[in-house]
Amino acid sequence: MRNYIVVLMLCLVVLVVAGCSTPVEDVPEPVPVPVVAESEPVQVVDQPQDETNVVVSSGDISILGARGLEPDSLTVRAGSSVSFTNNNPSEIDNYKDIVLVIQNKYTRLTEHSGKLSLGETYEHVFTTAGTFDFWTVGYGIKGTITVE
Repeated sequence: MRNYIVVLMLCLVVLVVAGCSTPVEDVPEPVPVPVVAESEPVQVVDQPQDETNVVVSSGDISILGARGLEPDSLTVRAGSSVSFTNNNPSEIDNYKDIVLVIQNKYTRLTEHSGKLSLGETYEHVFTTAGTFDFWTVGYGIKGTITVE
């Protein structure tokens, strides 16, 4: 009887150890990454402008708080300045001050205006071509400036 209990205990220990072990997973072999040769510069060809996409040398954007931006998109030439004015109608909102953030869509570099009180203007000069998103902290109202 004693041998029977010992054999039963050994079987139980083997089952517990086998059940607790984790299977070894196969590790995939590394895939070689192809080396990309340096590409040649691409020549940009001017596209004819349609009537809805007017390029200006400077621009003004009015920030209306929760009501949005006017206009919410603008196309300017490189080297142009854009003025952002806080025209937040404070009779609706509890606060009038805003902070503007401008971000280059390609590089993700940002610039902040600092606090703009009601009626104050922040001017930004866009020196390089590209697409820039801008928004107000707090409201999250978003606009786009395209620099050509």
